[in-house]
Amino acid sequence: MKLHYFSTTEEVNKQAAQYFEQLLLEYKDVPVLLLFSGGSALNFLPLLVQVEHARATIGVLDERWSQDSKINNFAQLSQVLPFTGAVIDTRPRPNESLTDLATRFGVELWRWRQLNPEGKIIITQGIGPDGHTAGIIPPINVQQFMREWAVGYQLDSDLNPYTDRVTTSFNFLKEVDHSLLYAVGPEKKAPLEHALRPDMDLRLCPAAIIQQMPDVQIFTDQEVAI
Repeated sequence: MKLHYFSTTEEVNKQAAQYFEQLLLEYKDVPVLLLFSGGSALNFLPLLVQVEHARATIGVLDERWSQDSKINNFAQLSQVLPFTGAVIDTRPRPNESLTDLATRFGVELWRWRQLNPEGKIIITQGIGPDGHTAGIIPPINVQQFMREWAVGYQLDSDLNPYTDRVTTSFNFLKEVDHSLLYAVGPEKKAPLEHALRPDMDLRLCPAAIIQQMPDVQIFTDQEVAI
């Protein structure tokens, strides 16, 4: 794990984009699974001209179960980042339930790994003011996110306006080869500090899973100790 601090949002975005492009270049000859987080973690993506990788499969790290293109994460990603080639499309199909979408998402992630055992999983990851990451929003039952690679569940509307969620799990995140964690803004300082505490409870701060992931590069404009 490494923290990359820059004093301005513009510099964070520039450096994050450069790091991401370097990863793609490093793995240009192997299959890569690229999963992007929604929210503010999308902010540096416009600096990427396009994802140029002949063997890339692209998708999202978590999803909002909705047909509305202004809500669905995959639909938003496709508008922000031009890409061609293989995708894991998490827009709900006709009559596809929340549980069905979670199952399909998990199966497609697992199938990619089985077909590409030498491939690399690269993600962008965010952190919320409440300590959430991906779509794992506290407080949670930790064991629920330790089973399949993707989980579908419903939130209390008091916690988040988007109640129907599908997300990659803790088990999946621990399989990720490289994560770019994007944490910009003063509201991200406290949750980032909490996520870095060695005694932090995943139930209250799911983002603390970064301590168990193989390689997390944190790009932030907040001065925190690591």
